[in-house]
Amino acid sequence: MIERLNQIRAKFPIENLPATPDNIFHLQKQMAQKLNSFLPKSYLNLLENVNGIICNSSTMYGVDQDIVKTKEKIVGILAVNLTFFQKENITNLIFFAEDAQYYYVFDKRKKQYESLNKSNREVIATYPNFEELFGQFTKNLLKNH
Repeated sequence: MIERLNQIRAKFPIENLPATPDNIFHLQKQMAQKLNSFLPKSYLNLLENVNGIICNSSTMYGVDQDIVKTKEKIVGILAVNLTFFQKENITNLIFFAEDAQYYYVFDKRKKQYESLNKSNREVIATYPNFEELFGQFTKNLLKNH
């Protein structure tokens, strides 16, 4: 995953700093309390390298700004998932990233990672782990820009 992240950094300016262990701890706590959701270790490891990615129409969510207390541009994973829960009553998905065409999620009921068509939320592909999901997100990001 770090190799893909470095490929993105070579092509695009990514200014977000890594999330601190304290930021990540508070994010995990709030995700568990507010959404009864747990984040995979590989996603948390990625946050230790970059707290979210925003490149043109592609976004990987990071630790929310109110936790980090920064002025960086961060689309927070907690805020995004709370919005889907509150506005659309989506409780079975954890949203990690999006681009112009797809959401990149974990389906808690099916226990699998998926990319979903943004317009109709149909499953486009499934992945065995977060690393593969992130790999597809970065592949699309690098291909489309």
